[in-house]
Amino acid sequence: MNLRDLDAGIGAVPTEQQVIQRATALVPWLRERAVSLELAGQVSAENIQQLREAGFFKILQPRAFGGYEMSPLTFYRVLQEVASGCPSTAWVLMVLGVHNWEMALLDPRCAEEVWGSDPEVLISSSYGQWGQCEAVEGGYRLNGTWRFSSGCDHGQWAFLGGLIGRGEGEMPDHRVFLVPRSDYQIAGESWKVFGLQGTGSKSLVLKDVFVPAYRTHSLVEHFFQQGSDVGLRHYDSPYYRVPFGVAFGSAVASVVVGMAKGMLDVYCAQMQVRRVNETQAAISENPMVQRRVNLADTKVRSARNLIRDVVEGGVEYLAAGQPIPMEKRAQYVADAASAAEFASEASVLLLRGSGGKGIMLDNLLQFYFRSIQAGCNHICMDLDKLGVNAGGTLLGQPNQVIVS
Repeated sequence: MNLRDLDAGIGAVPTEQQVIQRATALVPWLRERAVSLELAGQVSAENIQQLREAGFFKILQPRAFGGYEMSPLTFYRVLQEVASGCPSTAWVLMVLGVHNWEMALLDPRCAEEVWGSDPEVLISSSYGQWGQCEAVEGGYRLNGTWRFSSGCDHGQWAFLGGLIGRGEGEMPDHRVFLVPRSDYQIAGESWKVFGLQGTGSKSLVLKDVFVPAYRTHSLVEHFFQQGSDVGLRHYDSPYYRVPFGVAFGSAVASVVVGMAKGMLDVYCAQMQVRRVNETQAAISENPMVQRRVNLADTKVRSARNLIRDVVEGGVEYLAAGQPIPMEKRAQYVADAASAAEFASEASVLLLRGSGGKGIMLDNLLQFYFRSIQAGCNHICMDLDKLGVNAGGTLLGQPNQVIVS
């Protein structure tokens, strides 16, 4: 796939529209290879190279370190396009790409260490509190196994989450630690799942690893500061003031919504050529099929618009130099989860309307369906928790969820 044909200046900073066009152009190429990645259990180096050449990892990366420093909405739209072609490739792009935004939350020494000699270096992650973290002089010591590190085979660093105890009666500090590849081992085949198998989400093993204090940031600190100065201590763009939970949750939702768009495209293509066995009537003329497609399309478009509204609503506050109010942050993370829920509902409509052919293992419809359901199980898409919390804030109840 040669993306250089799309615009003459691929080596320079492209426009946001050019970046999105590159993603759209990749969809057929990605779709042809999507199932093979599931069988291989990881995204191929060739796919990662295509994402690099398209500049997708640079979208949220600070300009000072070779990035484009674009709006998160551009990144989300690219994720949606890529996911419509290959769910696992989009998932890995989402994880590795959003970390280039997260780097702006850290001391700039970190960016220099990671990108000083190579701005193409990628960072994987595992934010769950899987291992043991201990505060020591000058930093922290990490031990244990961190699971679910998507795309870790392509990363040279990793963000790892952990809890640090504080004073009696105080909330534990949920910190994120930046660790170089030399300090952890990637465990073997630990990712056996029914959807998104191609993300290659293995485990990272650490033993007595010291992380200096400047290579960490606190999600609890971001929460209580309400994003008032997060990211602007060292960078000018208001995009780096978007709360962590909003930025990451919207990225996950964008991949899920993109998968649903891909499933809808495949469904329409199949139904345009299928005929009823008994009568040979065109299935595309069936009013019930037409209505089902309309409902699915409405849900997918509504999900895309919801993600857009989250970004535009948040940036409006930040561009004015104001923190995003807590109730809005609660709403935004719930909206992201709702967007994924809409996508899931669309996928059920399409699979149930595909008949016996839709559940065949060689049919892309069931492939997209499984990927969507797997994506919806991400903790950031827990609408039961996030939706109840957002509804409660509208009713005057205190926020109950860390929506940093």
